[in-house]
Amino acid sequence: MILDGFYGQKVDLREDLFYYPPQELWVHPLGRDGELAFGVTHAGVILVSGFTYLEYLTEVGDSLEKGDDVLFIETYKAMFNIQSPLAGRITWINENIKGEKASILETHCYENPFFFILPREPIDLQKIFLDIDAYKEALLRGLSDHCGAGARVQRRSKYQKEEKS
Repeated sequence: MILDGFYGQKVDLREDLFYYPPQELWVHPLGRDGELAFGVTHAGVILVSGFTYLEYLTEVGDSLEKGDDVLFIETYKAMFNIQSPLAGRITWINENIKGEKASILETHCYENPFFFILPREPIDLQKIFLDIDAYKEALLRGLSDHCGAGARVQRRSKYQKEEKS
């Protein structure tokens, strides 16, 4: 599905995904043990005008609570952390988009998930995430965070050790 007129651009929305508008993430159930893949939406790419750098703040095997920092992103408009939308364990991170390779997300956002999470307990995807129609409506209502306004900038997570001065 194509949404015309989102900040003057066309946004590609995939029907096989769920969406998490607070961080402009797409969510794809992987069909094994409830594991979920997360990546950035096309609308998210447009809102930040592209990616310049990505750094993971967690490692495979880390247990996360909802709201824990997973990765740090620099874009042309803002720097911010992406938090876990749910409690669970990181099962995979995409090493192919680390560092300056994050720019690939500008043209291939749906082909490059950030990470996989195995939820701590079974979840109802429709209670936490939006389907394509609800996400389209959220975008049309202007609920997205333009230019990264209000973005939290923290490069550290609870998994990194403090550097000594």
